[in-house]
Amino acid sequence: MPKDKQDRIVCVTHTDVPMGRIPGFHALTKVNKNKSKVSFMPSSGIPVVAFACNICGYIETYSAVKTDEWSNVRLYVKCKTCGNDFISPVQMNEDGFHSSKITNNSYQCLFCGKMDTYNKEDHFFK
Repeated sequence: MPKDKQDRIVCVTHTDVPMGRIPGFHALTKVNKNKSKVSFMPSSGIPVVAFACNICGYIETYSAVKTDEWSNVRLYVKCKTCGNDFISPVQMNEDGFHSSKITNNSYQCLFCGKMDTYNKEDHFFK
């Protein structure tokens, strides 16, 4: 997992560009193969989280069960430019969120790279 100095996952080719987290969970499906037939087993496999480089399309996947996202809800914002949901750099539990004041925080969208300002009402859990 290549990371930059700010601990963000980066592309192996574009090491100065953070990769965007593809929202949700995905799966590597189990496959059974015998001499003449390949059978995909959609009910078996490994849940993964995926990241993509928005320059070249390079994709990396990591086991979802090794991440805290698998068992915890995360705080997200919707990019004001491209409309994609991305994980907020500010994370806290729901109790902490309700008593917090989040005002004029600048975040860079991991999908389109645009920087914008976000307030508490822009954040949501999923």
